[in-house]
Amino acid sequence: MSRDYVDGFNNGYMIAGRLPELAKQLSHPSLEAPWFEGFRDGREQFVKDQVKEMRPDWLRGDQQGAGKDEREKDHTRENPAQSAPPKEQDRD
Repeated sequence: MSRDYVDGFNNGYMIAGRLPELAKQLSHPSLEAPWFEGFRDGREQFVKDQVKEMRPDWLRGDQQGAGKDEREKDHTRENPAQSAPPKEQDRD
């Protein structure tokens, strides 16, 4: 891979996260230089990564059960009395 392609990829990934409309404009297929090819690929990779992050853990490939405790914790109710802060006692 050329240095221009790598620079374009990195810039495409970064700009897609911060300025998505600009990234879309710079991704026009008529621009054929290696930098623009890398830019398009970087932008596409950013979009793919965002889609993956929006998926629940069990769809992200979390096959080993990591995060299972968090899922169970979300579905359990705590006793409000247990989670309330202790009351302040009157001082004399």
